[in-house]
Amino acid sequence: MTDSEISEEEAREYAESVINTVRESLIVLNQDLRVISANRSFYDAFQVKPEKTVGQFIYDLGNKQWDIPKLRQLLETLLPRKTTLDNYEVEHVFAGIGRRTMLFNAREIQRKSGKDRLILLAIEDITERKRLENLLSESEERYRRLFETANDGMLLLEKAEGKIIHANPAITEMLGYRHDELYGKEVIDIGFPGDIGTIREILQALETDGILTYKDAPVQTKTGQIIYTDIYMVDKARLVQCNIRNITDRKRMEEDLQKIEWMLSSRKKTPLSEDHASRTPYVPPYGDLTQLNTSREILDAVGEETLKNIVGDFLDMLETSVAVYEKNSDYALGIFSSAWCRLMDQASYRLCRTDDLSKALSCGRWLCHESCRETAKQAAETELPVDVACEGGIRLYAVPIFASGEIIGTINVGYGDPPTEINKLSELAKKYSVDVKDLIACSNAYESRPPFIIELAKQRIHSAAHLIGEILERKRAEEALRRSENYYRAIFETSGTAMFIIEEDTTIPLVNSNFEELSGYLKQEVEGKKFWTEFIQSDDLAWMKENHYLRRQNPEAAPRHYEFRFINRRNEKRNILVAVDMIPGTNRSIASCIDITDRKKAEDALRQSENYYRAIFETSGSAMFILEQDTTISHVNSNFEKLSGYSREELEWKKSWTEFVHSDDVEWMKKNHYSRRRDPRAAPLSYEFRFFSRNGELRHGYLTVNIIPNTTQSVVSLIDITERKRAEMALRQSEAKLQTIIEAAEGFISTHDRQLRIEFMSKSLIDKMGRDATGEFCYKALWGFDSPCPWCRSDSVFDGKAGRLEYQNPKTGCWYYTILSPIFNESGRVSTLEALTIDITERKRQEIALAERAAYLDKENIRLKSSMKERFRFGDIIGKSPAMQGVYDMIVKAAATGSNVVIYGETGTGKELVAKAIHENSDRRDAPFVAVNCGAIPDTLIESEFFGYKKGAFTGAEQDKKGFLAMADGGTLFLDEIGEIGHGMQVKLLRVIEGYGYTPVGENTPVYQDIRLIAATHRNLSELVKTGVMREDFFYRIDVIPIHIPPLRERRDDLPLLIEHFRQAYSDQAGFAPLTGEILNAIQNYDWPGNVRELQNVLDRYFTLGLFYIPKSLTEIPQPKPTKNPVELREALARYEKDLILSALEHSKWRRGRAADRLGITRRTLYKKMKRYRID
Repeated sequence: MTDSEISEEEAREYAESVINTVRESLIVLNQDLRVISANRSFYDAFQVKPEKTVGQFIYDLGNKQWDIPKLRQLLETLLPRKTTLDNYEVEHVFAGIGRRTMLFNAREIQRKSGKDRLILLAIEDITERKRLENLLSESEERYRRLFETANDGMLLLEKAEGKIIHANPAITEMLGYRHDELYGKEVIDIGFPGDIGTIREILQALETDGILTYKDAPVQTKTGQIIYTDIYMVDKARLVQCNIRNITDRKRMEEDLQKIEWMLSSRKKTPLSEDHASRTPYVPPYGDLTQLNTSREILDAVGEETLKNIVGDFLDMLETSVAVYEKNSDYALGIFSSAWCRLMDQASYRLCRTDDLSKALSCGRWLCHESCRETAKQAAETELPVDVACEGGIRLYAVPIFASGEIIGTINVGYGDPPTEINKLSELAKKYSVDVKDLIACSNAYESRPPFIIELAKQRIHSAAHLIGEILERKRAEEALRRSENYYRAIFETSGTAMFIIEEDTTIPLVNSNFEELSGYLKQEVEGKKFWTEFIQSDDLAWMKENHYLRRQNPEAAPRHYEFRFINRRNEKRNILVAVDMIPGTNRSIASCIDITDRKKAEDALRQSENYYRAIFETSGSAMFILEQDTTISHVNSNFEKLSGYSREELEWKKSWTEFVHSDDVEWMKKNHYSRRRDPRAAPLSYEFRFFSRNGELRHGYLTVNIIPNTTQSVVSLIDITERKRAEMALRQSEAKLQTIIEAAEGFISTHDRQLRIEFMSKSLIDKMGRDATGEFCYKALWGFDSPCPWCRSDSVFDGKAGRLEYQNPKTGCWYYTILSPIFNESGRVSTLEALTIDITERKRQEIALAERAAYLDKENIRLKSSMKERFRFGDIIGKSPAMQGVYDMIVKAAATGSNVVIYGETGTGKELVAKAIHENSDRRDAPFVAVNCGAIPDTLIESEFFGYKKGAFTGAEQDKKGFLAMADGGTLFLDEIGEIGHGMQVKLLRVIEGYGYTPVGENTPVYQDIRLIAATHRNLSELVKTGVMREDFFYRIDVIPIHIPPLRERRDDLPLLIEHFRQAYSDQAGFAPLTGEILNAIQNYDWPGNVRELQNVLDRYFTLGLFYIPKSLTEIPQPKPTKNPVELREALARYEKDLILSALEHSKWRRGRAADRLGITRRTLYKKMKRYRID
């Protein structure tokens, strides 16, 4: 035997070792629910000792808190119903440990002997598993709340095609889509920038890097608005998590800051040159900062005194009036010369509507309002100075005012020589409704100005327009800066994240309130007093400082977003996601921090959850797979590989589920598939269908499917029920056949309830009775009795035992054969009795006739056997002595039965010949006769010789070999020297005799053979039982018919027949010597301890070698010589001749003609010799 091969005993030891190492507690209970045995895990778990456990009730092993009435009920119903107990949970309180949750599973063990059944009870401690399941549920709920309440937009994408399977409220509000509009779309279909690549490229990049980041990505909302976002994509094994943060406000803030810095650091004057025709207005690169479209912007911005000082010098130079128009306003500002003011006793300026300005202006300098307004409009539209002539000799000069690259108004000035004619003045006065005396006074006060004064005044007007514009521009910038600072301060303070400024030396000059909350420090404790590095965990300090200084050398080279560990005032470690940017034009950086500790925990919990459920998915006993919305199979377990015949690589993301489904089932299964995604309650959870495996075999499956929460995926569990369907089909066919049999059966079938009322009658029974007696008592309707029939066995049938009975109806004299069967209901109770009754009257008559014939034949057999007592041989057995006649009788009786036989006799008495005679005269005569010498087989080989072995069972077992039992199947197995078999083999042979079969070496399946056992021995088996050499039960099983063969010394009368038999056998030998009287006397007087075998050997030696040697006398008789005693010779020859005639008659079955031919004499001579020797 090699190292890899183990004996049966070692195998049992290994099995016990495995049972004792499993973590489940295993208990074997008997029918009374008492403990028979348990493994080591049970004793350790329940803290009990084996000696205090075996024999105890299972209920007594728990303490007072173990209340298991349901377990008791289920276990007690397990035996009569042959059911199982699966996954029943029980709370149990252990001493010193506390309350634990135990999972019970029970199975029935059917013993081969058919004796009381056993129950295998498995108990598993699932407390930790239940705790983990609760933690996982809580973790998933926390993650769900985090997902739903996150400020950032979040999407979950299925990894196969990048389609959206879930979105949180923040993303729907951000993008303007409804949830149902997002589901099933790709991210590039909802406004994501196209330059991030196709979804397939994104997923491939995720598989490589695990996380993708897109900064300042423009995203278009449903309304077409462009918003700026930071996008983070994280690979989550089966899903992709996409976080989207709206940074539009931050982006605008950065742009506004750039504008302000440009305005403050590189302010430029509006380039109005003397060559107005070539002038191009200057527009800052960032466009308009603000609009102050109020009617008093110029006055409010420049101020009353400043405005008078700006226009006053050229106003007095020309003794005229000025109108300052505001763009897009219905108001204008009129400023008049000092002469006019003295004359009219008016203030130096006046704010009025443009409709009221005409009178004031006309009084000030013969100025027509309509002309003034048109001139101002023309200058504003052309963005160039305008000089036009008006009525009354007056000219208008209009100059646009620029501020921040745009025209905000115009300065209009009138100059020239007014009319002096009274008629003209009267017309103007009348036209403008003024006193003509005032116009005359103004005209007289006017002094003409030389041209150079006019040109100088025009230059002053240009300077005034430029100065007003510059003042307005500065005022606007200051206001924008103030508002921008307030705006960004509000953003900085009210941001949902912790924000702070970092100096080049890592000092923190400014923090917001969220940073106070995150760090645990007050502003005054941090600003200007703390370094940023004080809040960083030591393991992250080096690379974060490297990024800090790298960012100041090359902002593009340092990462803007990363995670690190933050140490707060309470020395707690928090996981932080930080975004850092440089403040343009400075060595400062601004940082925004988000505490992602809870998210990291949720991700870890989710990862553990995924690992846990993946383990369940992979180790499940059924075939499982994940189904995508488009019916693609994304994940499978090993059981599905085995069931389908495909590998994972051939299935995952490559096969559609519909490819496996039978064409007749595809449509309704697809309908269920899509209905389930619209409403999980709209489709059944479980159903049966047909599918094909890889080899094209059609199989039946039972499918259970559920939608994975918050996804469009479904998880499917598949059980192969092909064999069950075949069994159901066979059952239906069997039921159909049964119905056919019922209708075609010779007998009558009926069923009865416990009160013996008829519930069902077959058609043949109804036809026999001529009516349907359903509902009546069977004994009354069928048999005509007023009470249950005398042969009724209904009580035992309703106790669950089937019955067969044969009876005669005393009223009719007819014989019947009835088979009674119990029918169980769902609760395991017998509710109905089924009876199949056959009228056997005719058969019974034939049986009676056959019995009478058999009795006659038995008598004839006895007579014939009695006539055989005078015969001289039985088959190959030779002898006429009374002792041998008794042996012949026992052979006949043994051959007529199938009982086991033990043949007793000394060595050489012919025990095997007796066994063969029994076999050849039995009904097994045509089957094998296998003789085995038990004493010649070593103990180590006896089992393999008797039972056979399988190829590879041990070293040298190169092919299967049949054992003696298999070779003797249907025939007779002769076991010579039965007393030499050991106890172990006796037990195994006893099981074979009792019908339990045997197991060949190297095989696990028992084999059953039909054999008849005949044993032989020269020893006293009763004495062997007393001394313990032979088992008593084995002895009684084999010693049913004992046959004793007498030794040769007790039947000397048979010596002549035996000598003649052996003489004829050796008559053909060369040198054959005849027997002398001396030899015959020696043979007659010798005791023959070796019996017939020794006699055969002595005669063999004599007939072949001419030597006569008997060991006891040590006499060696030479070749015979003629004797001198004729009387002895004659007497010996006569005796020899008589025996020879008897032998010939025996061989020819007393046919005298054949006997004469055998002896080589005539029939007449034979008759004479028979008469001489008195042979009848």
